[in-house]
Amino acid sequence: MLLHQELIESSLSFVSGSEDFILENDIFPSTSRTDRDVMRGLRYPNGTGVIAGVTSIGDVDGYDLADGEKIPRKGRLFYRGISIDDLIQSCIKEDRFGFEETVYLLLFGQLPTASQLKDFQYLMARWSQLPSYFTEDMILRSPNKNIMNKLASCILALHSHDGEAENMTLEN
Repeated sequence: MLLHQELIESSLSFVSGSEDFILENDIFPSTSRTDRDVMRGLRYPNGTGVIAGVTSIGDVDGYDLADGEKIPRKGRLFYRGISIDDLIQSCIKEDRFGFEETVYLLLFGQLPTASQLKDFQYLMARWSQLPSYFTEDMILRSPNKNIMNKLASCILALHSHDGEAENMTLEN
């Protein structure tokens, strides 16, 4: 129990000081229009785009507008203003994985320092431990050729193991 409490306290230190940034940049406004004049829902007022929320987390850019006309071009994906292509190329160049630093970027709005990444990787590894019987019961005893279907069913099953699954506070 003490280790679990220590893990929670360590996790909260990552959130501490980021609350204002997260709340200011990542919550969809409650009004019908945003300050960027984007209609709430799936369309811009000019009829273009598909948008589920307005945040600084992600952006997909697949066309240019010229004289009110959409001109398709190769799509681009950005996380917090950083091109996903740049993230990938950096990982390839340095022969490393980029999962944890990308998660950190998505959660905290900036790429981590080496020290922050090391601490975050530790927390991710600790929080990633499955219940002792989960692998055998959910994966080995009921295999599925469709990996995405299996992943979805595992996530649903893990929900029942989380005593705070419905707690949507920033700290949780």
